[in-house]
Amino acid sequence: MTQTEIALPAGADTESDDWYADEGVTQRLVWSRPMQLPEHLATNDIRVVVVQRADGTIINVKGDDEPLVYHGCFDYTTEDARTVARALLEAADLADTWAGRSDAADTAMIAAHRAVRAAYALLRTTPGNAGDYLRAALDSLIDATEAIR
Repeated sequence: MTQTEIALPAGADTESDDWYADEGVTQRLVWSRPMQLPEHLATNDIRVVVVQRADGTIINVKGDDEPLVYHGCFDYTTEDARTVARALLEAADLADTWAGRSDAADTAMIAAHRAVRAAYALLRTTPGNAGDYLRAALDSLIDATEAIR
């Protein structure tokens, strides 16, 4: 199989970079297609970039070649991207609270639901029953949200 026949990961931009050698390892940068945003936010370029080896594997090691989330002129590790996303959500919640668009109980429930949903997405397929407990927690949060309204 030649390098040109190595499949791109799902969601990759077909205009990803050409193959190159780095310290004797043939690899390429693979970029995702831009994340979909509403028209008024479309100038925000948010993508994923990874390094793919000639055998098709994606380098998944902390350091220079780890998977990154690219936003404009910044790139973030996946952990840092989640931290920035949480900070943006918290800022939006605070802005809504200050503007009188939501109350503290709603804001707390939204934050709790968001956190449990993120944990569920990461753990739902891991061995053990952590995913089951988190799914139950999501159901309980939905019930609690309905109860306070």
